[in-house]
Amino acid sequence: MIVLKASTSRLNLWTQPFSKKRGIGFRSILYASNDSADFSLIDPIHRGNKSSLFDGYELKYGSNKVTKPKLVRFVRGINRYTGKNFVAFTAKKLDIKQYLLWLAGAVLTGNYDGFDQNYALYEHRKTGKYRIIPWDYEGTWGRNCYGRPCGSDLVRLQGYNNLTEKLFQYSACRKIYRAIMNNLLVNQFTVERIDPVITRYYKQITPAIRHDFTRKSSYDTFLNEPSFILDYVRERRAIIKAALKAWKA
Repeated sequence: MIVLKASTSRLNLWTQPFSKKRGIGFRSILYASNDSADFSLIDPIHRGNKSSLFDGYELKYGSNKVTKPKLVRFVRGINRYTGKNFVAFTAKKLDIKQYLLWLAGAVLTGNYDGFDQNYALYEHRKTGKYRIIPWDYEGTWGRNCYGRPCGSDLVRLQGYNNLTEKLFQYSACRKIYRAIMNNLLVNQFTVERIDPVITRYYKQITPAIRHDFTRKSSYDTFLNEPSFILDYVRERRAIIKAALKAWKA
């Protein structure tokens, strides 16, 4: 899973070794800095029309003259088109399967704060289509962004935001998403797959955490976190399986 933090100083990790390591070519990068980046026409606070369809985004890489108007046209098109026109528009402008893969990861990990903001869009250099990636995942695996437990049922199967809602009006998108989710439940989002990853990372960071007396939580809390995460995985798997069974795709 690709995760970027919302920091300009870290942008070089993306534009240089980060993207090269993963073979990702891009034309632009846009960070969704607040919940106005929900792909809708309506301001989430004032409930009127947005002053600009670029509201909620920060340009991290690209041109003001090209990148901004292009995103505005993309958001406007999402809301303007319906039926076959919407299908044709999104197929041309968005890497739909990649978007749904991102959605599944956000849903499984419980990233409640990452659907309307805290994601990044980039234009894939080769296809020109928008792709989406996580940016900030501090509130996941059963904890909110303040580190407090928030339960395993906080995020619904379908996630949130206007683009997702419109995509799921079409059975083809629902079927792709169901297939992605089922595959992740079998091969990736399992205790057997995640437990060794936790163990490996804990071996790396435990010495530093033990001697870090600036941390807010106790050392015991840190030591108990692997079992907390694995309990979340077990509970989340059961919740998602039940939701898939009840959802018409």
